[in-house]
Amino acid sequence: MATIQVGSWKEESDPRAVRAARDKLRIDPSLAISQLERLAESGSVKGMLYLADAYMRGRGAPKDFEKARYWYQRIGERDVIFGAHMAASMDFRLKKFEEARLGFWRCAEVGFLPSMYRKGYMLSVGLGGNKDLEQAEAVLRDAMNRGHFGAALYYARLMTRGVFGIKNIPRGIYMSIASRVRFVAAVLRSGGALVSQWDDRYVL
Repeated sequence: MATIQVGSWKEESDPRAVRAARDKLRIDPSLAISQLERLAESGSVKGMLYLADAYMRGRGAPKDFEKARYWYQRIGERDVIFGAHMAASMDFRLKKFEEARLGFWRCAEVGFLPSMYRKGYMLSVGLGGNKDLEQAEAVLRDAMNRGHFGAALYYARLMTRGVFGIKNIPRGIYMSIASRVRFVAAVLRSGGALVSQWDDRYVL
């Protein structure tokens, strides 16, 4: 399975400082946040990443999706597609569905699987724009065939509900079981870590 690499440690001007700030999130979160903010402002992509993640999860500071979005967007402006995708994810959490739609669509156009999955989901329910089950099916199937477990399970769920016709319900049940088995096998192969394209995690 592919992983999502965000930035390169080799490109960091002070990787020791970034790692030290990251490690402080566990023992002195407020100090870690101030250090990460300084690093992020200086242009550290890893610093931006840890800071955005901290705001998203509420580690060292109250959850703040607006601030998380700001830093993810800054990462995206460095041509790191994961940053652009996560900025759209923050728009989604903030219920800014039209903005989220635009962000996911742009990332999906270049084949970023997590964005393709979310594009398929939003098309299937009509969030932020038109509902288009035919296009949703095409996008979800494409993401599934490329190995995205979330897309495979959601596509199977829609099929078992008869969204794509009653005759496809048995196929949906089979796909659901098969996808879960493949996902468990992938998790076991990765030593218990979740697969990046399932949960949008990234290599830190």
